[in-house]
Amino acid sequence: MYTLLIGKIMLKGEPIGLKVYMNKKEMKEQLQKKIKEWENIGISASEIAQAIISKCKPLIYGYYWSKYPESCKRLAGILNEMKFSIKK
Repeated sequence: MYTLLIGKIMLKGEPIGLKVYMNKKEMKEQLQKKIKEWENIGISASEIAQAIISKCKPLIYGYYWSKYPESCKRLAGILNEMKFSIKK
C-alpha cells in the first residue's frame, strides 16, 4: 500500500520484504522486485535509492537482525554489489 501525498507517492511504511533466513539470491531478487515495482508506479531512481537505504540500514545495524550477523553481512554485500552506499 502506498501513501499519496499531494500527488506524490510516498514509500514510508511500505515493507521491503526481506527476511533474515533468505539466501543471497533471494535477497537480491526481492530487492530487484521492489525496485521494479516502484519504478512502475513512477518513483524516481533517487527516491528508490533513498528508500532502499533507509529501509535496509536498520536491518543491517539494528537490534533484530544483529542476532544474525551472517544475514547482515549478506545484505550489506548485496547492497554494495547493487551500488547502494550505506554508512553507519
